Amino acid sequence: MRVHIDLAHLTYEDIRKKADAFLRGYPSRIGPPVQIEEIVDLDMGIDIVPVPRLLDDLEIDGFTASDLSRVYVDMSVYQHPVEHRYRFTLAHEIAHMVLHRKVFERFQFSNTREYKDFVLSVDDEDLSWLEWQAYSFAGLVLVPSDHLEVTFREQLDDPRVQDQIQVAQASGLSRKEYVDYLSERIAERIARRFIVSTQVVQKRLKQDNLTEQIP
Repeated sequence: MRVHIDLAHLTYEDIRKKADAFLRGYPSRIGPPVQIEEIVDLDMGIDIVPVPRLLDDLEIDGFTASDLSRVYVDMSVYQHPVEHRYRFTLAHEIAHMVLHRKVFERFQFSNTREYKDFVLSVDDEDLSWLEWQAYSFAGLVLVPSDHLEVTFREQLDDPRVQDQIQVAQASGLSRKEYVDYLSERIAERIARRFIVSTQVVQKRLKQDNLTEQIP
């Protein structure tokens, strides 16, 4: 029988406040892009430890030791041929440190085998909540809310985007028919500036209701 963990069911806005509070502690690192590796390594003093075959063995990019002193990252991710994946992994693990300290204090794991035992021992729904909270926090940290809004407005006001909107409207397309295309193109440009995936920005745009500003 799997165990339940004492996990606060935070709303997205609760997590936003915690992410904003976290970022206020590192004003010189905000960027964009947010200097997440420097925050983890230099400011927080947390060891980033590459682990061979972590992704192959556990199907995860990284995990945090329960004493919160180390972040283990799959070797192939650590070498970051895809930089945004490495950055998101670090932000995701920092989320666990900020949001789930009490959970980690309850369990003991400091290597791959012990972490796997932890995952297998926890209720699936609780684990899903844990990961959703960490995913949300990571996106909010890597793409700070105020910076996102300013950058989105810059992209939306770009003459190229405005021309695309006018052409779409002149062609008789409904807003529903062109807004998804435009929001994805805008998200791609924003993602390059913040060094995150396009999917992260797309979700942020929807959560912050910024796509509603596209006429």
